[in-house]
Amino acid sequence: MAAYENAMLAALAMPSLTPAQTAARSQAIASARSTQLAAASTKALSPAVVAQVDQLLGLPNTNPNLGVR
Repeated sequence: MAAYENAMLAALAMPSLTPAQTAARSQAIASARSTQLAAASTKALSPAVVAQVDQLLGLPNTNPNLGVR
């Protein structure tokens, strides 16, 4: 979970002033979820699970669909 939290904090720190920056930030969030969180989870990820984990970690609200298949 620490790896996911660190990856999310890095992604959330990325600027999002331009469309290109927003796309890169969204991709970094999706990557953190699809690699780090998926590896730490024993269940399939859903937007509800992602939102709950992010809330438990104290992360800001983001689109819970990013990185979820």
